Amino acid sequence: MNVGLFYRPRPTPGTIFGAGIAADDFVHSLLRHGTCAPQLFCAPHDLEDAEARLGVRPRDERRLLDERTARAIDVWHSPYGNSFEPLNLRSARPGRYHPITLAHHSVSYQGLLHHWFLRLLLQDVQPFDAIVCSTTAARDAIAKIFARVADLAGRQIGARLAFRGRLEVIPLGVDTERFAPGDRSAARARLGLPRNALLLLWLGRFSAHDKADLLPTLRLFRDLVRANPRRALRLILAGTDSFTGESRVLDAYAGELGVADRITILRGVSADDKPFLYRAADVFLSPVDNVQEMFGITPIEAMACGIPQVVADWNGYRDLVVHGETGFRVATHWADCDDEAAHLSLLPNAHQRDHLTLALSVAVDFAQYRAFVQTLIDRPALRREMAAASRARAVACFGWKPVIARLETLWRELRRMAGARPVRGGRDRYERPAFFASFAGHATHILGAHARVRLTRAGRDLIRGREGLPAYHAAGGVLDPRLIERLLAALASVRAARGASLGELTRRAAKPNRALRHLMWLLKYGFVERAP
Repeated sequence: MNVGLFYRPRPTPGTIFGAGIAADDFVHSLLRHGTCAPQLFCAPHDLEDAEARLGVRPRDERRLLDERTARAIDVWHSPYGNSFEPLNLRSARPGRYHPITLAHHSVSYQGLLHHWFLRLLLQDVQPFDAIVCSTTAARDAIAKIFARVADLAGRQIGARLAFRGRLEVIPLGVDTERFAPGDRSAARARLGLPRNALLLLWLGRFSAHDKADLLPTLRLFRDLVRANPRRALRLILAGTDSFTGESRVLDAYAGELGVADRITILRGVSADDKPFLYRAADVFLSPVDNVQEMFGITPIEAMACGIPQVVADWNGYRDLVVHGETGFRVATHWADCDDEAAHLSLLPNAHQRDHLTLALSVAVDFAQYRAFVQTLIDRPALRREMAAASRARAVACFGWKPVIARLETLWRELRRMAGARPVRGGRDRYERPAFFASFAGHATHILGAHARVRLTRAGRDLIRGREGLPAYHAAGGVLDPRLIERLLAALASVRAARGASLGELTRRAAKPNRALRHLMWLLKYGFVERAP
C-alpha cells in the first residue's frame, strides 16, 4: 500500500507548538514503524533540508502533476490537516479515487470555520475519507462545529450541506524509546537542579493566550510551601516563551507571592533536554484551560518517562490520564459566558485575545488541584505505583508503533471502500464561533444560574487590600477590575456560608454574560468557591 503525504520541514526552533512536533514525529515514525510504503513529497526548496532530517529524499511535489505518479498513490494522509491540495489533486482525476485522511490540530480558531470546516463541507469529500481525531473530545467538538457550520452556512447560501467523511479516533504518539525512565540524579545534575528536592514540573509554552494560565499554579505552589515547611519543594516551569514574554510575568508574580527562591524558570528548552526534565521530576503538572488544546503531547511524554501526572480534566486529557492510576485529573468548571469572546473573534488578529478571554472563565478546581498534588507529595509509594502504570500505558497505547498500526488498519479499510461509486457533494452566522456549545463537554461540571458561590479567605483578603489582583489580565482589557470589585462587594453582603447564586449575582448586571465570566475568573483563582 503506497501512502502519499506532503512533508514540511519544521522551522528552526523558536516558540514550540505541539502541532509541528506531532506532524514531524509522525513522519519519522511512519518511516520507522510503518509496514506501508510512504511516498513523501516536498517543495523543491525544502528537498535538501528534508533529506537531512529524514535520512531519505522526498520527491519534488510537482511530480504529483504527473498522472503515473499520482495513480500510484493508494491512500493520501495529511499530518498537517491541510485538505486543499490532496482533495484538489484527487478531483483532477475523477476516474481514480483513493481515500484521503486528515489529521487535525487546534480547531477552535474563528478563521477555521470558513477556511477548514466550510471548505470540507463544500469540497469533494467521500464516505471513504476520514478526519483522524486525536481524542473523543476532539471528535465530539469537530462534529458539533460541522453541524453548526453546515446549518448556518447552508441557510445563508441556500444549500444542504453535510460532512460526508468519517471521524475516527486514533491518538497521537510518543517515542517511548527516547522518552523513557532514567536516572533521576543524573538528569538533575545535567540540568543543574537540586538533588534532594521534590520537583513539580510544567513543560510547555508560557502562554495564557493559547495554552494555560500558570498564575493559579504559582498560588497553589505558595500554599503547598506553607503547608509543607519541612519539605524541600521546588517548582520547575520549563518551555518556550510566548510572543508576549509571559515568563517575565511568572517571575514577577512568584516574587509577589514570596516563593521566587523556590521556582526555577527554564526558557528556550531544547528538544534534547526534554526527556531529562521529565526524568528529573517527581510530579508533572498540566492545568490547561484553553479550547486550543486538543490532545496533550507533554502528558504522554511524562507518562512514557514514568512520571505521575496531575492535569486538568479538560478536553482530550481525560483520554490520556487514567484518574487514580497514572495520575489525577482535576475537575474543571465552566459556564456559558462566551458572548464577548465570540465578538472579539471577528476582529482582525483577534485569534489570541478571544482565546484568552475564554480561558479566563475556565476554572481548574483549586482545592482539588492542591489536594491531589499534596497526596503525591505525602505518598512516595503511590508515586512509584503511578510511575509504573504510566510507563505501561504509554508503551501500550501511545507508542508510535501501535498508533501507526491502528492508522494503517484504517487506511486498509478505507481503501477497500474506495471501490464504491463516488458520492458528489454536491441573525447568527457560522463565522461566529459557538465556543461553549462546541466545547462544553471538555469541562467536568457546567455551572448554571442556580450554582452558588461564596467568598474564600483569599477573597476576603482581596477586599481588605491584603492581597492584590494580578495586573496583567486587566492591562489587556480582558478583565474589568471595577466589575470584579462590584461582584466581590455583592458576595460580601450575603451570608458567608450560603453565598449567592450565579443568577442572583449576574441578573442586574448591564452585561450578565460578562459578569458571569468575571465570576468564573474569581472561582478560577480561588477568590471564591462553590457553596454547598
